Amino acid sequence: MRNRAFSTIEILVAMAIVTSSLVGAVHTSLYVHTMLVDSELSFVAILRLDTLVRGISQRAFEGFNTIISTSTVHTMSEVESYTEIQSVVDITSCVKKVTFRNEWEREGVSQYVEAPTTITYPLYTKRVRENCYGTEFFTDDWSEYAAIESEINVNSLEILGEQATRIDVFGSVAVISFDSATSSDIDIVLFDTHTKSVRSVLDVGQGVLDVDGVFGDSSFLFVAQRSTSSQFMVIDISDIEAPQIVAQRSLLGVDPQGSFPEARTIFYVDNTVYVGTKETAGPELHVFNVESPYNPYESGFVEITHNINEIVVRDNIAYLATSSDKEELIIVNVSDPSAMYEMATFNAGPTSVNDKDATSLYLLGNTLYMGRKKGNSSNPELYMIDVASSTLPTFISSLHIPITGTLSYISSIVVQGHVGFVSTTDQHNGLFLLNLEDQKSPSVLSENVFDRALAGVDIEHDTVFSVEMLSGEDVSVFEIVSLP
Repeated sequence: MRNRAFSTIEILVAMAIVTSSLVGAVHTSLYVHTMLVDSELSFVAILRLDTLVRGISQRAFEGFNTIISTSTVHTMSEVESYTEIQSVVDITSCVKKVTFRNEWEREGVSQYVEAPTTITYPLYTKRVRENCYGTEFFTDDWSEYAAIESEINVNSLEILGEQATRIDVFGSVAVISFDSATSSDIDIVLFDTHTKSVRSVLDVGQGVLDVDGVFGDSSFLFVAQRSTSSQFMVIDISDIEAPQIVAQRSLLGVDPQGSFPEARTIFYVDNTVYVGTKETAGPELHVFNVESPYNPYESGFVEITHNINEIVVRDNIAYLATSSDKEELIIVNVSDPSAMYEMATFNAGPTSVNDKDATSLYLLGNTLYMGRKKGNSSNPELYMIDVASSTLPTFISSLHIPITGTLSYISSIVVQGHVGFVSTTDQHNGLFLLNLEDQKSPSVLSENVFDRALAGVDIEHDTVFSVEMLSGEDVSVFEIVSLP
């Protein structure tokens, strides 16, 4: 018995050495819970755990989003078996917490060994030009968090009557866009989140409805402009004090004199920018190659025949939040921009005239979170959809978000771990925190965080940022401390 116990220690030490030497996609801290080493089954469970930890790195590189929660029973004999459990929590788009657990019962006593592992996706940084990190938000910790740290008023800008449309935070820079009232008003503000100061402002000629960007040694903003031509714009912000417009392109096939030719939403990934419009005289989805940001070109477009309110793209699959009464979610294969095609659709709520449009999307793991216009308990505002199969999106659950105002809608969604952050245009309930630990039974964790409409919310490091939609005389950027 003593020799057998000594062998177990050797195995555990060896496993610790192995896991500490893993590189690239995995960072693991291994420890053992309640374990009685008194049978061959114990050794099998431990060795299998070692195999799982060793193999997770390669699995992550081969298919990061194929790593999901599983449970398998392994039978050793007629009387001995153990259950192998892989529990996965998606922290961010490039960070997963994976816990391997082997459990069994011996003489009526439950026993298990467990190894929690953090997996990262190094290619994420290259593909979206954003840092790869994530803070674990867990609902049982939220009560310990501070509510609101500060409200930053940018009084000197005097953005009177302009409506904020988006906030996007990259490192220490927050980009705030505005749907300006006239061609001479401020459209973009570059804000330093560390010094709490405006670094520069930009008037691009027309209002801006959406922005996305890439940051690094060379940094660029991609802009969806409210304009009948030159709707797509590239701005070099490598020098944050002196941003420069370096390219403008009109959307091919869109009649500038037709209905709603303006760019409405934008999304960047893999040197490619996707631009959506309202239903217009021409195609609504446009794809630009921005490998050379100074010389972008449109590589394809496709007719959707609905308003595209938000776009998310991953692995050559585009998810579109639309105004359709029957197809609030439209999924498009964009692997070949010159030959894009619809793969599947998803209908949320009742199929009726003036059904609630989809207004926002957030993709985490294989769950797509879709926000909509104000509904009710029987026609909810938030849907969770399983998109593990892009051709067969499957309903997981829905949640009624108690917003007021007939025109209110969910303006943005961000999810980390078990907590969802949902901004709305409700002037009395601008931000909701959601408990998503059980996706099949989500709930509102906190509301009335802000008593004003919010244009959007974003998370950088351990801080949540949001921007007031109806700015009045100034811009208000709110910070929430998200760690105890």
